[in-house]
Amino acid sequence: MNKTSKAAIFILILLVVVFLAALSMNKSEIESRRILLESSTIEVISEDQSDMVGLEVIQSLGLEEFEAVLDTSSTDASLYKYSGVQLVKLLVSLGYEINEKDIITATGADGFSVAYSGEEVLEDGNIYIAVTEEGNYLGGIEDGGSGPYEIIVISDSFSNRRCKWVTGIEVVR
Repeated sequence: MNKTSKAAIFILILLVVVFLAALSMNKSEIESRRILLESSTIEVISEDQSDMVGLEVIQSLGLEEFEAVLDTSSTDASLYKYSGVQLVKLLVSLGYEINEKDIITATGADGFSVAYSGEEVLEDGNIYIAVTEEGNYLGGIEDGGSGPYEIIVISDSFSNRRCKWVTGIEVVR
Protein backbone atom coordinates (compact mmCIF):
# COMPACT_ATOMS: atom_id res chain seq x y z
CA MET A 1 0.00 0.00 0.00
CA ASN A 2 1.53 3.31 -1.04
CA LYS A 3 1.53 6.63 0.83
CA THR A 4 -1.43 8.04 -1.14
CA SER A 5 -3.66 5.08 -0.31
CA LYS A 6 -2.71 5.24 3.37
CA ALA A 7 -3.44 8.98 3.47
CA ALA A 8 -6.81 8.48 1.78
CA ILE A 9 -7.80 5.74 4.26
CA PHE A 10 -6.66 7.89 7.20
CA ILE A 11 -8.71 10.86 5.96
CA LEU A 12 -11.76 8.66 5.40
CA ILE A 13 -11.52 7.23 8.92
CA LEU A 14 -11.07 10.72 10.35
CA LEU A 15 -14.17 11.97 8.51
CA VAL A 16 -16.26 9.06 9.81
CA VAL A 17 -15.11 9.75 13.39
CA VAL A 18 -15.93 13.48 13.07
CA PHE A 19 -19.34 12.68 11.56
CA LEU A 20 -20.22 10.25 14.36
CA ALA A 21 -19.07 12.75 17.02
CA ALA A 22 -21.19 15.53 15.49
CA LEU A 23 -24.19 13.22 15.23
CA SER A 24 -23.95 12.20 18.89
CA MET A 25 -23.55 15.83 20.02
CA ASN A 26 -26.69 16.85 18.08
CA LYS A 27 -28.80 13.84 19.01
CA SER A 28 -30.63 15.58 21.87
CA GLU A 29 -31.34 18.64 19.70
CA ILE A 30 -32.70 16.47 16.90
CA GLU A 31 -34.91 14.57 19.35
CA SER A 32 -36.16 17.83 20.87
CA ARG A 33 -37.17 19.19 17.44
CA ARG A 34 -38.91 15.89 16.60
CA ILE A 35 -41.00 16.07 19.79
CA LEU A 36 -41.95 19.69 19.11
CA LEU A 37 -42.96 18.81 15.55
CA GLU A 38 -45.06 15.83 16.63
CA SER A 39 -46.87 17.94 19.24
CA SER A 40 -47.40 20.85 16.81
CA THR A 41 -45.57 23.18 19.19
CA ILE A 42 -43.20 26.07 18.55
CA GLU A 43 -40.65 26.98 21.22
CA VAL A 44 -40.20 30.76 21.27
CA ILE A 45 -37.15 31.96 23.20
CA SER A 46 -35.09 35.03 23.94
CA GLU A 47 -32.33 35.76 26.41
CA ASP A 48 -34.79 36.08 29.30
CA GLN A 49 -38.02 34.45 28.16
CA SER A 50 -39.28 31.11 26.88
CA ASP A 51 -42.75 30.14 25.65
CA MET A 52 -44.38 27.11 24.05
CA VAL A 53 -46.94 27.96 21.37
CA GLY A 54 -49.52 25.63 19.86
CA LEU A 55 -52.21 26.00 17.23
CA GLU A 56 -54.74 27.25 19.79
CA VAL A 57 -52.57 30.25 20.64
CA ILE A 58 -52.03 31.09 16.98
CA GLN A 59 -55.73 30.76 16.17
CA SER A 60 -56.69 32.88 19.18
CA LEU A 61 -54.80 35.80 17.62
CA GLY A 62 -57.14 35.72 14.62
CA LEU A 63 -55.95 34.07 11.44
CA GLU A 64 -55.49 36.40 8.47
CA GLU A 65 -55.74 35.34 4.86
CA PHE A 66 -52.87 36.37 2.61
CA GLU A 67 -51.38 35.50 -0.75
CA ALA A 68 -47.77 34.60 -1.48
CA VAL A 69 -45.74 33.30 -4.38
CA LEU A 70 -44.43 29.75 -4.11
CA ASP A 71 -41.51 29.22 -6.48
CA THR A 72 -39.52 26.00 -6.18
CA SER A 73 -36.82 24.43 -8.29
CA SER A 74 -39.30 21.87 -9.60
CA THR A 75 -42.34 24.12 -10.17
CA ASP A 76 -43.13 27.41 -11.81
CA ALA A 77 -43.92 30.41 -9.61
CA SER A 78 -47.57 30.32 -8.53
CA LEU A 79 -49.68 32.50 -6.26
CA TYR A 80 -51.29 30.63 -3.34
CA LYS A 81 -53.76 31.63 -0.63
CA TYR A 82 -52.69 31.02 2.95
CA SER A 83 -54.00 31.74 6.41
CA GLY A 84 -51.90 32.45 9.43
CA VAL A 85 -50.80 35.16 11.81
CA GLN A 86 -48.15 37.81 11.39
CA LEU A 87 -44.97 36.81 13.21
CA VAL A 88 -44.76 40.19 14.95
CA LYS A 89 -48.32 39.80 16.25
CA LEU A 90 -47.46 36.45 17.83
CA LEU A 91 -44.24 37.74 19.39
CA VAL A 92 -45.86 40.88 20.80
CA SER A 93 -48.79 38.85 22.20
CA LEU A 94 -46.26 36.76 24.14
CA GLY A 95 -44.58 39.87 25.56
CA TYR A 96 -41.54 40.08 23.27
CA GLU A 97 -40.66 43.66 22.41
CA ILE A 98 -39.28 43.69 18.88
CA ASN A 99 -37.14 46.51 17.55
CA GLU A 100 -35.55 47.07 14.15
CA LYS A 101 -32.11 45.88 15.23
CA ASP A 102 -33.28 42.50 16.59
CA ILE A 103 -32.59 39.26 14.76
CA ILE A 104 -35.39 36.70 14.78
CA THR A 105 -34.32 33.20 13.76
CA ALA A 106 -36.79 30.48 12.79
CA THR A 107 -35.69 26.85 12.88
CA GLY A 108 -37.42 23.90 11.25
CA ALA A 109 -37.54 20.29 12.39
CA ASP A 110 -34.92 19.49 9.76
CA GLY A 111 -32.47 21.95 11.37
CA PHE A 112 -32.80 24.52 8.59
CA SER A 113 -32.75 28.05 10.02
CA VAL A 114 -33.64 31.41 8.54
CA ALA A 115 -32.75 34.76 10.13
CA TYR A 116 -35.04 37.77 9.76
CA SER A 117 -34.21 41.33 10.76
CA GLY A 118 -36.41 43.11 13.27
CA GLU A 119 -37.11 45.64 10.53
CA GLU A 120 -38.54 42.91 8.26
CA VAL A 121 -40.62 41.41 11.06
CA LEU A 122 -42.05 44.81 12.02
CA GLU A 123 -43.10 45.56 8.42
CA ASP A 124 -46.89 45.18 8.34
CA GLY A 125 -48.08 42.22 6.29
CA ASN A 126 -44.60 40.92 5.48
CA ILE A 127 -43.83 37.80 7.57
CA TYR A 128 -46.47 35.25 8.56
CA ILE A 129 -46.66 31.95 10.36
CA ALA A 130 -48.93 30.04 8.00
CA VAL A 131 -51.15 27.15 9.09
CA THR A 132 -53.20 26.58 5.92
CA GLU A 133 -52.60 26.67 2.16
CA GLU A 134 -55.58 26.88 -0.19
CA GLY A 135 -57.90 26.18 2.77
CA ASN A 136 -56.14 22.98 3.90
CA TYR A 137 -53.83 22.55 6.86
CA LEU A 138 -50.22 22.40 5.73
CA GLY A 139 -49.64 18.78 6.71
CA GLY A 140 -46.49 17.36 8.19
CA ILE A 141 -43.26 15.91 6.89
CA GLU A 142 -44.74 12.42 6.66
CA ASP A 143 -47.53 13.70 4.34
CA GLY A 144 -45.13 15.63 2.14
CA GLY A 145 -46.45 18.88 3.67
CA SER A 146 -44.61 21.91 5.00
CA GLY A 147 -46.29 22.23 8.39
CA PRO A 148 -47.89 22.23 10.77
CA TYR A 149 -46.32 25.71 10.61
CA GLU A 150 -44.41 27.47 7.87
CA ILE A 151 -42.96 30.96 8.00
CA ILE A 152 -43.60 32.82 4.77
CA VAL A 153 -42.02 36.13 3.75
CA ILE A 154 -44.40 37.96 1.39
CA SER A 155 -41.64 40.18 -0.02
CA ASP A 156 -39.58 37.10 -1.04
CA SER A 157 -40.63 36.35 -4.62
CA PHE A 158 -38.30 33.32 -4.87
CA SER A 159 -39.54 31.51 -1.73
CA ASN A 160 -35.99 30.89 -0.49
CA ARG A 161 -36.52 32.55 2.91
CA ARG A 162 -39.39 30.32 3.96
CA CYS A 163 -38.97 28.02 6.93
CA LYS A 164 -40.97 24.78 6.82
CA TRP A 165 -41.82 22.58 9.78
CA VAL A 166 -41.15 25.42 12.25
CA THR A 167 -40.30 24.17 15.74
CA GLY A 168 -38.36 27.14 17.13
CA ILE A 169 -38.19 30.92 17.03
CA GLU A 170 -35.41 32.84 18.76
CA VAL A 171 -35.33 36.59 19.36
CA VAL A 172 -31.82 38.03 19.74
CA ARG A 173 -31.11 41.64 20.69
